[in-house]
Amino acid sequence: MVGDWSSTSPTCDHGHVPIARRLAVVLFAVTLPLAAACSRDADMSMSEQAPPASNVFIPDEQNLTDCVGTLDRPNCGSDEKGGWHFYLTMLALAGGLGFIGWRVSKGIRARDAVVNAAVSSEQPADPSRTPPSR
Repeated sequence: MVGDWSSTSPTCDHGHVPIARRLAVVLFAVTLPLAAACSRDADMSMSEQAPPASNVFIPDEQNLTDCVGTLDRPNCGSDEKGGWHFYLTMLALAGGLGFIGWRVSKGIRARDAVVNAAVSSEQPADPSRTPPSR
C-alpha cells in the first residue's frame, strides 16, 4: 500500500545515520564554499583596481548623503529610474499575483464542489435522527 510506513524494509534504516556520515556531510558542505572562495588569485591590491564607472542612478551635482532616505528628494532622482522596464516589471508582478490568486480560487472551488457533493449524497442511516432544518 502506498504511504504505509508501518512495514519494515531491509534496505531502509528508518532515519538512523551514523555520526561519521553526518560529520562528513557537514564538513563537505562547509569546506566546498571555502575552497571555491579561496581558489581565486588574491594578489590584486587596491591600487591596481580600475576606478568605478559612473552610475546613471547617482546624481553628479548633488551631495549623495542628502539623497539617502526612503523618500525621493528633489534633484536626487534620475531619468533612468523609470521607463518601460519599470512598467514591464510591475505588469509581470501583477500578472503573477493574479495567476496565483486565480489558481487558489480554482482549487478552493474544486475542493468545495467535491466536499458539497459528498455531503449531499450522504443519506442519514436513521430518519428519526435527522438534524432539524433551519
